[in-house]
Amino acid sequence: MPTIIGATKIYEDIYLDDPKENPSTPHWRVSFDDKNCDRLLNVVSNAFLRIPELTKTAEGGNEAESASATDEIVDLQRRVIVAFIGDDGYNEVLTFIGDDEAPADPRESIIALGNVFAAFMNLLDERASSRKLRSVANSVCSQPKNSRPKKKARR
Repeated sequence: MPTIIGATKIYEDIYLDDPKENPSTPHWRVSFDDKNCDRLLNVVSNAFLRIPELTKTAEGGNEAESASATDEIVDLQRRVIVAFIGDDGYNEVLTFIGDDEAPADPRESIIALGNVFAAFMNLLDERASSRKLRSVANSVCSQPKNSRPKKKARR
């Protein structure tokens, strides 16, 4: 019996808004070839592990802990978004969130940036092969605990 192979494109066109309703919406073409998937997975694996703990600290810690955790979340979100669309793309996202008037403050826009962050994480999950995802998960989980990023010392 013949095998039917599904051909897929190795890139995705990313839009922040519906281009039919908003033709000037920022957009990017992101490659999902093996090399770029490997690069993206290396960047996001650390963020994927750290975000839940940081979110918990930001919501439930004292004022200093919350501020520090929020700064780290903003940094992780920026790092992941930049990995997908570059520094200019990140700045375009902030300007779009700020309603094109001025770039939004990332600390004040943590939820909107979190939505962009999550959309990119989901897109990578859909496009990366199961083998690549398992490989990254195994390498991260097999790291000794003392080599993983540590929380900053409490002051």
